[in-house]
Amino acid sequence: MSYGSDKMSLWCVFLRIKRFITGKDEKIIVNVAWCDKNFGGSLGSNVPGAVVFTAPTFEALQKEAKESLEFHIEGLMENGEDVPEWLKNGDYEFEYNIIR
Repeated sequence: MSYGSDKMSLWCVFLRIKRFITGKDEKIIVNVAWCDKNFGGSLGSNVPGAVVFTAPTFEALQKEAKESLEFHIEGLMENGEDVPEWLKNGDYEFEYNIIR
C-alpha cells in the first residue's frame, strides 16, 4: 500500500468518526459582517448559487442562515438544478466567519 493510500484511508476514518460524533459531513462557511444597522451574511462557495441575508442580531442571523439555505435548496430542486445529496439531506453544519 502506498503512502497516498494510507493517507486517504486515514482521511476516510476521520470523516466516519466526525460523522458519528456530529452527524454532519460538510461545513458551510457563513461570512458575517456588520452592515450599518444589521448583520449581513453570505454562504460559502460549496453552496451552489448565491445566498445572502440580513438580521438585526447575530442570533437572528444564525436562524436566517438556516432558513435561507432551506428556501434556496427548495428553489434549486424545483428548478431542476443539481443539488448535492448532503445539502438535500441536511448533512452539514454552519461555521461562522466574522469579517471585521
